[in-house]
Amino acid sequence: MNRRPVTPAVRRRRIFTDALLLLAGAALLLLMLDVPIPYFTRRQALSATQTRYLYGPGAVLARVENDTSVDCILQDGSCYAVCTLPREGLFWGQGTLDAVVNDPSLPLVPLPRRDSLLVVVNDPDIAEVEVLYYAQYSGGFHTLRQAEPLADKCYLFYRPAGQSNYHFDDDGFLLRGYDRAGNLIYASEAPSHWAEWWGLTIPE
Repeated sequence: MNRRPVTPAVRRRRIFTDALLLLAGAALLLLMLDVPIPYFTRRQALSATQTRYLYGPGAVLARVENDTSVDCILQDGSCYAVCTLPREGLFWGQGTLDAVVNDPSLPLVPLPRRDSLLVVVNDPDIAEVEVLYYAQYSGGFHTLRQAEPLADKCYLFYRPAGQSNYHFDDDGFLLRGYDRAGNLIYASEAPSHWAEWWGLTIPE
């Protein structure tokens, strides 16, 4: 039985089909193994991260960039989030995302993360936000204070360098809000373990 000769057009079609099947198989394998996929743009990485965490898509209110990553403050209705996207050379990686539902009845609503703290302000009289925290292994109370929001209603605080043992989401903190004249008009309750376990006197 004689086989028909393969024409160049048929050969090209077969090569194209085989390449598509190979790419589809590789993509399926990456998904099954949950291998991080590099992205060419920050927007792609942000979209993929929000999809993974079932968030949004949220509007980007502000960004804070450094050499290896970028933090994006997001808003989706009454829900605020901070998404951290890692960067390696020309590519972006899928990041991490933490979110909080805003409670308008509270003057200040925190979103604690390990290395940062987002504070959403609901009281229009609050013009400055202060964070008081206790770093158990690096010596006492520390204060962070910001007079300008990073975005509308949003203040973003970072743990100071040299205090790697402290995490906002573990050891607790106290929030204070000040008006434009510098008067204290709101203070959250201090973590109970400060006084009950550690016997601390909270500074004014």
